Amino acid sequence: MRRGGRPGRMWLWLAVGFASVALLGCVDRSPAQVVSLADLVAEQDAYDGSTVIAEGTVQVHDEPRHVWIEDADQHRVEVFPPDAVADLVGQRIRVTGRFTFRDDRGRGIDIADLEVLGEAPTAVAPPVAGG
Repeated sequence: MRRGGRPGRMWLWLAVGFASVALLGCVDRSPAQVVSLADLVAEQDAYDGSTVIAEGTVQVHDEPRHVWIEDADQHRVEVFPPDAVADLVGQRIRVTGRFTFRDDRGRGIDIADLEVLGEAPTAVAPPVAGG
């Protein structure tokens, strides 16, 4: 009679242990860095996989549906999941999350935290001469 249970059980626990260690190694433990959308656009490869904090105005396009944040110079970064901010179109927000860049997907931030900053500033018309 064998003691200690089935021999396969030991291998299962070892496999689970190694998988857990491997997954912990994939977690981004770096602190979030405040980054402008212009920097994310210009240095997208350098920030890929980093946790970032970025601000912009929420915009949406329906066909195909996608939601992004942009700055006054129209530097754009898509945000995921889109439903988290779709009802905030025109609002300025600050998002914290993991930034990714892929040729087939573009630039995106997977939202971990979100703060609404208020309505985006509107352009002010220059004063009319003589009046």
